Amino acid sequence: MRCQLIALHLTIFAGAFVSLPAAADANCRRVPGLSTPIQAFLLDAGAVHAAGGGVMPLKDFLIGITDISHSDMQELKARAPIAWVKETDAGGKFSNAGPQDISFQGIFASTETYFRIPRTVRGTYSILSNGVQIVYDPQYRMEVGEKILGMKAFRSINHTVTTANQLTFFFGSNASGDPDRCYLATDH
Repeated sequence: MRCQLIALHLTIFAGAFVSLPAAADANCRRVPGLSTPIQAFLLDAGAVHAAGGGVMPLKDFLIGITDISHSDMQELKARAPIAWVKETDAGGKFSNAGPQDISFQGIFASTETYFRIPRTVRGTYSILSNGVQIVYDPQYRMEVGEKILGMKAFRSINHTVTTANQLTFFFGSNASGDPDRCYLATDH
């Protein structure tokens, strides 16, 4: 009985983690210090696209993640950079490959966060009038997780939208305009 209650609570908490919509800026979590990594990503993505393609270090693709351990950082650095290939004026494809899947943890939005990166990551990118959209191919998605009641719960990233002051995540099969997670960059 006790195990069933714990499983029920875990299911309820995990459901909250994976399915809370944040449809408007008012529902976005404010994150001090997120402006700088967002601006760096947008500048890098725009420059690579304008050049017709190029590469970006994997770490720069992981916007706003801090406090990654030395050993985890070495694994990230050992992977090839993200390759961007421009296909149209509006976007193209990206890919990254490594010798194996990697898992690491860091801090995102003041929260201990866990990441799983498959051996191959790929998808498409779109240059928007106000930012960049990254859409992962379903079989090559990164996963993000949090601890809930001491257990790690993960969700695959369908796509992200990064604008000058906001980072939004859409998990699983969510291809709608309503993000599952929304973060507003603040300078303080």
